[in-house]
Amino acid sequence: MSIFANNVKAIKNTIRTAAECGKVELHFDVEATSLRGEGFAFGGFVRQGDKIITEFSLLSEEGSAKAGNWVKENVMPHLGDLPKCETQKELLFAFWAVYNTTRQTVIDSQGCEPWDTGIIANSFAVVIDNGWPVEASFLLAAHDAAMEAGIASEFDGPYAVIDVVSVLASKGYNPDLPRSEVAEKLGVTGAKHNPVVDALQSATVMDAAMKNDPVLDPYKI
Repeated sequence: MSIFANNVKAIKNTIRTAAECGKVELHFDVEATSLRGEGFAFGGFVRQGDKIITEFSLLSEEGSAKAGNWVKENVMPHLGDLPKCETQKELLFAFWAVYNTTRQTVIDSQGCEPWDTGIIANSFAVVIDNGWPVEASFLLAAHDAAMEAGIASEFDGPYAVIDVVSVLASKGYNPDLPRSEVAEKLGVTGAKHNPVVDALQSATVMDAAMKNDPVLDPYKI
């Protein structure tokens, strides 16, 4: 059984067309050995419209052993509850399973082809908070691993990718506003540096920006 077999099953059984239930979004956050290092843990969730379909998280013991001192002191103590795998390859393949299942299920539900990028972009997005360089590097690593294993082509990467900093800036808010502080005012709390919590809080801030929620008024620029 694959690491995220239950998540994959939930995704396949739940996603409907965008017209029925709204756009599908895969939100995720990565913890890395350093700013330009390897991603060794990730967490996030898949939602359609306002409904969260599944949450997922995983930590690689091989990758976490390479963490720099700052990460060991400030991040690792908060990740003890994450499920674990042994290797970086397992980590990358597990992420790809969730991503690719979500993308393919959207394609199937829409009755379109993988090259119908306009339909896909209106029906599905990968959402990251500030993707450079950590999440961007992780996405590339997962895609490369899938291609090397013969389970992906170069055209199977995420399209489109939405980053929350750009959403905030485009809506006239400080893109560096404190995510956890705002999200907690909106009732979304959780452990610091937990990637699922980080993804949930980032999504909450993005949703607030899209609605011009007054909670963001102090951060207008």
